[in-house]
Amino acid sequence: MQQELWVFYEISYLVVTDSVRFQIYFDKIHHQVPFLHKYRLLAAFDLGLNLRPPAAFLYSMWAIAASVSPKYDHLAEVFYQRARWYAEAAEMKGRGEDFITVYMAQCWFLIGKYETLRTYFTRAWMSTGRYARLVQMMNLSSLDKDEPPTPQILKPAEDVIELEIRRRTFWMAFCNDRWASAGTGWPMAIAESDIYTNLPCSEYAFECGEVEETLSLDEALQSGNVSKLSSPFAGLVVASVLFGRNYAHIHPKVQNDHPEDFTNGPFWRRHREMDNTLSTIFLRLPDNLKLPHGLNNMEVVFLNLTFHASSISLHQAAILMAEKHDLSPRVRTQSLRRCLVSADEIANTMRLISHHDSGHMDSILGYCLYIAGIVYIYDLKRGQPPSPHSSSNLNFLLASLHAIRKFLPMMSHFLAQLELDLDAAGFA
Repeated sequence: MQQELWVFYEISYLVVTDSVRFQIYFDKIHHQVPFLHKYRLLAAFDLGLNLRPPAAFLYSMWAIAASVSPKYDHLAEVFYQRARWYAEAAEMKGRGEDFITVYMAQCWFLIGKYETLRTYFTRAWMSTGRYARLVQMMNLSSLDKDEPPTPQILKPAEDVIELEIRRRTFWMAFCNDRWASAGTGWPMAIAESDIYTNLPCSEYAFECGEVEETLSLDEALQSGNVSKLSSPFAGLVVASVLFGRNYAHIHPKVQNDHPEDFTNGPFWRRHREMDNTLSTIFLRLPDNLKLPHGLNNMEVVFLNLTFHASSISLHQAAILMAEKHDLSPRVRTQSLRRCLVSADEIANTMRLISHHDSGHMDSILGYCLYIAGIVYIYDLKRGQPPSPHSSSNLNFLLASLHAIRKFLPMMSHFLAQLELDLDAAGFA
């Protein structure tokens, strides 16, 4: 009890004196991780001691906020280490019952995101797994199921805001699970078939505590309903679903997909189906979730980049499979054309947002720039006249990664990998 009171006084002092880092978090991080309600969080400090945000959660917030601020970057690692210490201590307390809370799930997400930004990739994978398992233990994947699963670990949400916080906490776990698997090639933890939680509502409804009817995941994936998506976060969930399906397509469970059979092989049937789905969903997004309409909203920007990266990933796999099995050159040419269109969109979007504060940029940006760069390298080395913009766009992407890595260390990883690919292609 004495230790808990000490933690409470330490955190209370920091909250009063550290409002700047709170503001940095909501200015630069919240749009990437929109599962917190700012005013509900601040009001929680007036609640009883056992209902206030735990120390681990607050330190994880401050760690990631400090990491995107040149003024406070020197404190980021200290906050991160304290966040992990308190989170692991909570897990070891008693029989482990105290850490099964929404705050602790959010804490592990923020810890994992910080670790990703700092290129602590093995730690980030484990933190992502903790987050995914916590939301599953709390049944956050079944919030809108007609018959709630048992046992129920959390008491029912008290109001619309609390219910939406739980929804958003689950969907961030889902998106993170997909991105982590796409980036590493390791298995996903959350199955689409287990999801009975509706998509997030609009930011306005979330902030105001208004009831807003939203789509289920199955409904959102129907082409006629895509235009009904009410928020960039909901759009990002749909894009993450496609990322996950790309992963499952490229890493099939069956031994023989007959990729040599372009007409009837399961690999190519899935490829055509996914290509049609991706194109249809992207074209039918509401105008406020498209560029250039949403250029001032970084959530919308990253949503569009994610769709283009997903398209490149799908067609790169097609190119590799066509080369491996010596299929018609037309197959490779068509997929390369689709890759170049998406890569050009990524490069052009990057030019439009290059004046933005790098602290507002999501780590997914590095992956998008890298995968676009791979397209240009392939186009330049294939022995045929390349696209007229491939060389200039590749140089621009390299320069962008060089500039951003000063503020986001993770970009150094993508830059180094792209430079290695350039060397391997003979363009050193």
